[in-house]
Amino acid sequence: MNQLDISQHQPTILMLHSPVGIEYIADKKIDLMLAGHTHAGQVFPATWIVKYVFPFNQGLYRIKDTQVFVSQGAGAFMLPIRLGAKNEINFIQLKAE
Repeated sequence: MNQLDISQHQPTILMLHSPVGIEYIADKKIDLMLAGHTHAGQVFPATWIVKYVFPFNQGLYRIKDTQVFVSQGAGAFMLPIRLGAKNEINFIQLKAE
């Protein structure tokens, strides 16, 4: 991330597969980070455990001046089911402040 050339004069959006490293992203003054990977745990009891592995595991968060959105995703990992976590396809509309 140290090699990213980020303009402080334009809005910045960063898309990453996983929400890991959000603290470093916020220090770079990224306006919005979009991530997934967690599947919100996908199957109970992992739906409870995922909160400890990924503190930012679903929904919208704010870290310093960076907004972070983590999608639960539409797919599945290993098991073709979900129990306690819904599939979702997100529509994000950006508006100027």
